[in-house]
Amino acid sequence: MKKSFNFILMLVFVLAACSLEKRDIKYGTEVCQFCKMIIVDNQYASEIITTKGKVHVYDAIECMLNFASDIDSKSIALYYVSDYSSPGKLIDATQSYYIQSENLPSPMGDNLTAFEEEGLVVKSQSEKGGVIYNWMELREKYKVNK
Repeated sequence: MKKSFNFILMLVFVLAACSLEKRDIKYGTEVCQFCKMIIVDNQYASEIITTKGKVHVYDAIECMLNFASDIDSKSIALYYVSDYSSPGKLIDATQSYYIQSENLPSPMGDNLTAFEEEGLVVKSQSEKGGVIYNWMELREKYKVNK
């Protein structure tokens, strides 16, 4: 009985450690997995969660995409990006809207910005200029197709 309890307890801890949930980024402390810069800007940070539950954080969307293009995308379970209109709020990258505009400079210079709402990205484009992308277009642009 005791062995069964210990096994179940260990299984609970293992499953909890492999959770596929986003987590808050520790701004000013955590380092970007791709460029190794300290993550400070909560309007541009992003996050990948692997199928094994490992969380990778990035200081810019382009860092996340460049990292993802270097690995087998089948090992990635979830992608999250910061919603520019709600700083610090991580949103599903696959359902987000993107703009690339020199008038919205991102930390690494590719100037990618994410929005949760389509209307906000269209408004941003009318005010700042730039090109609007959806998730599949960004994957193609950054060659995240392995």
